[in-house]
Amino acid sequence: MYKAVFILALSISNLIACTDSKQVNASNVFQVSDTSMNSNQAISIAFGETSNNYCSATIYRESVKSGYSVKSVKKSATDLSMDCNWDGKYYV
Repeated sequence: MYKAVFILALSISNLIACTDSKQVNASNVFQVSDTSMNSNQAISIAFGETSNNYCSATIYRESVKSGYSVKSVKKSATDLSMDCNWDGKYYV
């Protein structure tokens, strides 16, 4: 399962890790932990470049499988929660 989570984290980081038009490599997974989201079992993944430049994504445990993808426009996806701390800025 953690292999699938790691691949998910790398995929997410390649898609969203940009700040001020600068491409950022966020290939380190710092932590994977069990949690809950909307009263459902979930997985939280912390990944990034360093402990100062990182993102955290939380997805439902049932979504952790090969081929999983999600797109959220204006926070519309209820099966994804994500935030980033990058270059001293906080993104939700």
